[in-house]
Amino acid sequence: MKIVTTQLDRSLDTFAKDQQNNTSLKKQAGFSLIEIIVAALILSTSILGVAGLQIIGMKGTQQSTMKTQAMGVVQNLTERMRANAKGVIAGRYSLNDSALLNCAAKAPNCTVNCDEKNIAKKDLHNVVCGYGNTPKTAGVKVTKADDIGILINGTLKVACLAGDCSKGDVVITVGWSETAYGDEKVAADSDSLTLTTRIAAP
Repeated sequence: MKIVTTQLDRSLDTFAKDQQNNTSLKKQAGFSLIEIIVAALILSTSILGVAGLQIIGMKGTQQSTMKTQAMGVVQNLTERMRANAKGVIAGRYSLNDSALLNCAAKAPNCTVNCDEKNIAKKDLHNVVCGYGNTPKTAGVKVTKADDIGILINGTLKVACLAGDCSKGDVVITVGWSETAYGDEKVAADSDSLTLTTRIAAP
């Protein structure tokens, strides 16, 4: 009888300890409100950081694209100028501001018997205004809403080095605006590419 009582006491003690352990486990289970708030704060901060990195990445990609397009404009124009070196030496390619070029006017038709002046006019018209009728495509300047330009607020300037065209030294400057993100200003994000080159005399 004593043995059974002892075993019963041990069982009751074990049961009591188990109950205490279960109660303490129940108290520890789940998250407190403070833990949830801290976790949400950390998560939101990390998401904002990732969003900021994405914006920086988009801006870098856009800048790279604009520079590539600007280099294409410079290469296109210099090739045209090399084909018309007489026009370069005569100062026919001088252009102070591409915004003043009238894209509504038609470029000279230079299929036959075109002098260096008209070739230069056509070259500048095609590079600045683009190709085709409506819409115009691949031009530095966008005149109408449906025109497809290759630069954002693109500009082109062409000048003879030190004002002397006789040696064929020219300075070509292509400008554009970067896309603004958030509170940035477009005017503060303007960029340009300048090339000084010599067009060989004929």
